[in-house]
Formats: sequence, structure tokens, C-alpha cells
Amino acid sequence: MLGCLLSWPFWVMHALGCIIDNQRGATLSSSIDPANGIDTSEMANFLNMFAAVVYLQNGGLVTMVDVLNKSYQLCDPMNECTPSLPPLLTFINQVAQNALVLASPVVLVLLLSEVFLGLLSRFAPQMNAFAISLTVKSGIAVLIMLLYFSPVLPDNVLRLSFQATGLSSWFYERGATHVLE
Repeated sequence: MLGCLLSWPFWVMHALGCIIDNQRGATLSSSIDPANGIDTSEMANFLNMFAAVVYLQNGGLVTMVDVLNKSYQLCDPMNECTPSLPPLLTFINQVAQNALVLASPVVLVLLLSEVFLGLLSRFAPQMNAFAISLTVKSGIAVLIMLLYFSPVLPDNVLRLSFQATGLSSWFYERGATHVLE
């Protein structure tokens, strides 16, 4: 459970990078990530590392130690402590929801560029729209990310990462069977 709470911002950033790379057509160059053991895109790796830098720069290790300390205060390791598992299943929905909300500006602009490239291929059939679409969409995605994510993304990493400090109230309210008084 602690792993889910603490890895929450990294999962959101990884999903965000996968969505952006999928929309710009860059999943052709995906590779196996040795840290996660899954097939991942380059933007997902970059945003995952960016989230780690922001997390560590803003006291993420202190937060992690604080969460670990509170978990030992809530559940004695020598006694039985069974947390409620259904709230953990809602994390999957929240990861996808946050990733889609953060990726929506880039996806919208890439959709508009796709419409423009479709019109271009209709009016100039001798031009190969697919050949130029990868370059155009990659350039547009990087430009939108520079404009949109520089003021927004670090704050969202911090907002997502420091939700884990409320572990004591979340864990206690959600049905732990044994809590130290």
C-alpha cells in the first residue's frame, strides 16, 4: 500500500508521457525500461525522471521517511494490521484521470495538426502526409510542452506527491483492523 501511495506521481507522469508519445506517433521507437521492466516510450521515461527530480528536490525523501514512520505508528509490525484494499483500486482510475487531464492540451493541439495534415494531403495528394506528420507532430508536441508544462508540471508533481503525507488519516479512516492508540 505504501508503494502505491508513494509511486503515485511517477505513475501519472509515466502515463502522461505514454499518451503524448502515442498521439504524436513516437511509439515506434519504444524500448524496454530496465527499471520498470515494461515497454515504454521515450517521453514517458523523460517525464518519469523529471518527476523524480522534482520530488527529490522538494523534500521527497523526507516525505517518504515520514510516511514510513507514520505507517509503523499506525500498524505495529508485530501485530496483525489489515488495511482496506478497495481504495487502492481507485488509484488506477485516478492515475488515468490525472494523466488525461494533464495531456489534454497537447492532445488537442496534435488533433488540430492532424486535421490540418489531413486537409493538406487532400489538397496536395503528391505530398506524403504520413512522412511529414511525424516531424510536424513531434515539433508541435515539444513546443506545446515547453509553453504549457514549464509552469504547470512541477506544481502537479508536488500536488500529487504530497498526498501521501495524509496516510494516517487515510489509513485510519479506511478500515485498518488494528491501529495503535
